[in-house]
Amino acid sequence: MTASLISPPLSQVQSKALQELAQALRQEIAQLEVDTHLEPATLDLARVIRAEFTLLWCDLEDVRPNKLENYGALPAQSKALLEPRITRLIELVLRIENVVKSG
Repeated sequence: MTASLISPPLSQVQSKALQELAQALRQEIAQLEVDTHLEPATLDLARVIRAEFTLLWCDLEDVRPNKLENYGALPAQSKALLEPRITRLIELVLRIENVVKSG
């Protein structure tokens, strides 16, 4: 969860070049897969979901107001607004993890 503004934007030339390079990268990876006869791995969906939501839980814990203050002052109004909402999001994430674990 981030609230970021990325500036300055990439130029059209940069954006086009990056898209072309990303496509070339995908093609190289696909060819490497063919050349090495790699078979796709089978992933356990429940494990993938748990892993992703564990990362999300960590991110949410890091944006609690008391931790955000490590980066600078946080207005009291923002603290009051954020803490219960972050707590609620964490509760929901943990409930999702529990549903997946109970499987």
